Amino acid sequence: MQQENVPKISVVMSVYNAETYLAKAIDSVLNQTFKDFEFLMMDDGSTDKSLEIINQFAEKDSRCRVFTRENKGLIVSRNELVSFAKADIIANMDADDICMPTRLEQQYAFLCAHPECVVVTSPVILIDSDGEKITKYWNHLTHEEIDQGNLAGGGAYMCNPVATMRKLAFEEVGGLRARFQHAEDIDLYLRLAEIGKIGVISEPLLEYRQHLSSIGYTKKEKQFESMLLAVNEARQRRNMPLLEKYITELDDKVSDVYYKWGWWALNDGNLKTARKYGFKLLQANPFNFNYIKFNLCVIRDMLKH
Repeated sequence: MQQENVPKISVVMSVYNAETYLAKAIDSVLNQTFKDFEFLMMDDGSTDKSLEIINQFAEKDSRCRVFTRENKGLIVSRNELVSFAKADIIANMDADDICMPTRLEQQYAFLCAHPECVVVTSPVILIDSDGEKITKYWNHLTHEEIDQGNLAGGGAYMCNPVATMRKLAFEEVGGLRARFQHAEDIDLYLRLAEIGKIGVISEPLLEYRQHLSSIGYTKKEKQFESMLLAVNEARQRRNMPLLEKYITELDDKVSDVYYKWGWWALNDGNLKTARKYGFKLLQANPFNFNYIKFNLCVIRDMLKH
């Protein structure tokens, strides 16, 4: 009997009504410099053209494995996909992001060279719904920086869709847990940090898309509630005092988000993106002093260039 070929990496992606960005996400995985992987995609009861798009790619590339069923949510889907995976190494992926071409190559080499690490991550490049660059996101390069940052309650200190981990470690800590909906990644990485090290590659390996329909904006209050629960459970496990509240503030309005993205883009030298959000802010409120000041800063920096 011929032995089944076991891939070195299993890429897992849950998909729900993601037709807008899905093709670019899939394409970025299939065009990796590292070729020895399988790509598991779960259509989680989509009502748009997501499954049709997935199947089009699967017909052309045998590395794709497609699953579909009624909607059960991201946590159930991710746990199922990991259980279906043939490889010992699991690479996360989201349906609206874009992998850099060498992502899998670099992460596989890192985990092979660092057996003490149960997961490896990297910074990301934040992009907006148009694919335009906002900024490089975070510069935390050690296990201690990421773990202590997660424990401090200041936001996620690693980006879930760029994380690649050992399947045995994921299973050892019990996978993703439904009690921490919308913050299941922070809960997972706090538990993984208790059984091994978090490794970091300093080069950004993913373009992480920011849009107002993402969970990080539509479910922010529930996400913060789950984050606080996850952090306090971890602090309790480690005999640390509990936090009374999560310290990151909510963005109350769309203009708050645009203002934040605009400053991030401007400070990172992405003037085209900064100008776009400056214009959106003036459309929303042309007499707001902060918005006027921001646009003057954009003009100043454009004149410098």
